[in-house]
Amino acid sequence: MKEKNEVVREEKITRDPFPNSEKIYVQGEIHPEVKVAMRKVTCSDTTTLAEPEKNDDVLIYDTSGPYTDPSIKIDVRKGLAPMRQSWIMKRGDVEEVERSSEYTKSREMKASLDHIRFEGRRQPL
Repeated sequence: MKEKNEVVREEKITRDPFPNSEKIYVQGEIHPEVKVAMRKVTCSDTTTLAEPEKNDDVLIYDTSGPYTDPSIKIDVRKGLAPMRQSWIMKRGDVEEVERSSEYTKSREMKASLDHIRFEGRRQPL
């Protein structure tokens, strides 16, 4: 437990690129608006008794999402961009619904909670 006067250290989210790799996106074939994050890993040459053997790059699925893409601005207070929202809505099998529980409504009305509200809230589907 932290003491009252203890200084809280700000933590940094590491977004540095991984060594010998590059973040790329593969466009969907059926849904071109969906881009899948991949990582192109550059492999070193295989050393043999003869000449070194060149190895091809390897593509792997990148589970880090946009967090390791230096071209995307990340604000953890606002959340990630809804990259798949248009694709999901085009399917026609979901719709936005109002938050209707009494608990949710009462919490939304409390101004004392404004300082901890998540800025990137969207309507549930």
